Amino acid sequence: GCTAFERGRHWEHMLALIQEMMHCGPEPDTITCSIAVSGCSHSLQWERAIALFGGMSRGGPSPDLVTYSAAITASERGRCWEGALNLLRLMQVEGPKPGSIAYNSAIGACAKAAAMDGAFHIVASMCEDLYSPDVFTYSALINGCAKRHKW
Repeated sequence: GCTAFERGRHWEHMLALIQEMMHCGPEPDTITCSIAVSGCSHSLQWERAIALFGGMSRGGPSPDLVTYSAAITASERGRCWEGALNLLRLMQVEGPKPGSIAYNSAIGACAKAAAMDGAFHIVASMCEDLYSPDVFTYSALINGCAKRHKW
């Protein structure tokens, strides 16, 4: 059910289903919440995505790599680079270990805001964690530098 809502961007219905599950059961699990966070992100409802993520952190199912990545992507889409950085730091401290999607979304969030110091710091962290920057990493960096006119 939720993946169909995620693809169709029917975020209101998806959130209603999550609320119904919370009140009537069964409790939403990590997968269900991850799909809801991702669905809100895809529907440009980034604040709702972050709120759902926050609800998970306050007693819901534990967020996993997919959930964190979806929340960071939501922050990127909302041009909330500080939120993306905070979520990435939270991953690095509390786990799970960030993956390339989480890193690239956080870099993209910084680049969209022309916060290039943050973007380059993330690249350094990425390399420390033995992830190689890829074409998405470099594209985001180039776009961010272009915004800042740092050619």
